[in-house]
Amino acid sequence: MNTTRDMLIDTMKELLWQRGYDATSPNQVLEKSGVGKGSLYHHFKSKKELAIAAMDHRADELIKEADQLFSGNAFWLTKFEQYLFQPRDAMAGCRLGRITFDPSILEDADLQRPIKRYFTHLHQLMNNVLNEAQNNGQISKVIPANTLVYTIIASLQGGFLVSRACNDSGILKQSVEGIYAILKNLSIE
Repeated sequence: MNTTRDMLIDTMKELLWQRGYDATSPNQVLEKSGVGKGSLYHHFKSKKELAIAAMDHRADELIKEADQLFSGNAFWLTKFEQYLFQPRDAMAGCRLGRITFDPSILEDADLQRPIKRYFTHLHQLMNNVLNEAQNNGQISKVIPANTLVYTIIASLQGGFLVSRACNDSGILKQSVEGIYAILKNLSIE
């Protein structure tokens, strides 16, 4: 059962993904959620507080998804294959990374915190998998795990960005295929 607070958070998550922080108003949240203004300000003191709650919730969702994909005993390359080739909406952008260029996000450490938390967690998960694979002789050490992880994350986020800029969802697909080809070529089987 969704509480009023949950409805506000879920609505804000979607609006942040669709419109960004700066282009989303409290009135849009109220209109889309069907919640009254008094309820909004009963649960949240400000748009910023609601946005942080929504981004924290989104970060938790993405962390849970990543934890599931990178845990278990599957071969390291299989874990990355599952992560890379999961369905993504290239034109909508990353569900959390998309809002990082909003001026208000760039200027506010509180608003950046959930985004940073997600990407830091994702980096650590990937880094652990690659370090273990390198230590077990399953992947070349020619590129340090830490560097490879940042390359993967940046390529994926860049794929979203360039897809939107060029109005071509195929760019993200090619980016994912390129990342996977690099990983596969580094694999020692």
